[in-house]
Amino acid sequence: MLAHFPSALFPTSFLFDVIGWMYHEPVLFRSSFYCQLTGIVIGAFTITIGLVDLYGIFKSGQDKSVSTTMLHGGLNAGVFIMYFGILVYRLKHPIQMELWLLVIEGFALVFLMIGNFFGGEVYQQVVKDRFQR
Repeated sequence: MLAHFPSALFPTSFLFDVIGWMYHEPVLFRSSFYCQLTGIVIGAFTITIGLVDLYGIFKSGQDKSVSTTMLHGGLNAGVFIMYFGILVYRLKHPIQMELWLLVIEGFALVFLMIGNFFGGEVYQQVVKDRFQR
């Protein structure tokens, strides 16, 4: 359930940034900043839980699930690192947005969607295996 919060907060943050950049509205940049901050904090917990799940999947010997889980985790860890870097930059500039940051956020969102797709694949593989036993 925790994974859904960053998956919702990061696109919301991007939306606030794009609209704020178009209309030069500092309130939207601040809202975006807090969405990113909350997404990063919850994302840290999500990564911890994901590592525990990865250990369980690795221990069960499901090779296909392990590789899909590694792909899912790697993509979403990349998203976490990108948003963390943006957040660190924004600590010094909380009410402004640069075009290059919007581009990075856009790429991060594409990786987030792909990573979440693979997260669904992992869920299907693991659940299907548990119910077939």
